[in-house]
Amino acid sequence: MSPDPSGPFLKRALNGRDPESLISVWGMMLRRHPDKHQLLATLKKLLAETIPKRLHLAFFLEHFFGTRASNVGDLLDGDGYREMRAEFVNVLLQSFTPNGAEKLIDAVKGGAPTLIYFSCWGAERIQKDNKIGMPFTGWSAFSDVLLDAVELKPEVMLDQLVSFVTKKSSRIAFDFDEGKYHEETVFSLDEEACRLFDHGRLVKLIQKGALSKSSVPWIQKAYQMVHESVSQRPPPEHSLQNSSSGYKKNSKKRK
Repeated sequence: MSPDPSGPFLKRALNGRDPESLISVWGMMLRRHPDKHQLLATLKKLLAETIPKRLHLAFFLEHFFGTRASNVGDLLDGDGYREMRAEFVNVLLQSFTPNGAEKLIDAVKGGAPTLIYFSCWGAERIQKDNKIGMPFTGWSAFSDVLLDAVELKPEVMLDQLVSFVTKKSSRIAFDFDEGKYHEETVFSLDEEACRLFDHGRLVKLIQKGALSKSSVPWIQKAYQMVHESVSQRPPPEHSLQNSSSGYKKNSKKRK
């Protein structure tokens, strides 16, 4: 089973930010057991309103109301969650493709650096570590818009891109000052994830991009490692057409 939506997973996903009002509504819904069809219709309407303007609120809606929770019951059944997820993707594409880079920049303001990453892969796939293929059908068009947004405003959007191409692991290291071992987080370039983007544009943006001075410490550390890796040895070029998802890359040339 997936973690409780109010638990540590969400805090890690969104830098510990707790949407208290949504938690309250979510708890009330669990107690009152609303009609699933009415709830789904309401949630789909809210997604249409929040995704184009406040993407972080839309993600909270999907996670709290459309993700299975342990020990507390589910507000939607499996079909309901899949329908909600499909609507999330549909509104995402309608709102920002093919030329919505500026709108995307505005929509992510105030969100965590992992916001687009979690929104695109979906909370359930992230929790299950299921990142085979592409995040969704139509990803190629959205990935182009994301790169457009990074080009327009790297100080805001580069954080979002780094989250896609970073691997995180842990290792035991010895602290000579304290005289004891401790666990530390290690960041590296996820070469497999680079297949999600146009290779040439991705490499250029990572090499020449500049993070905001207000970027959170782990993003700064992750970007440093990714930047060094790409500068020393660019990742091998992948073809979206050859990915296991079978989705074709948009062949329309950029002007």
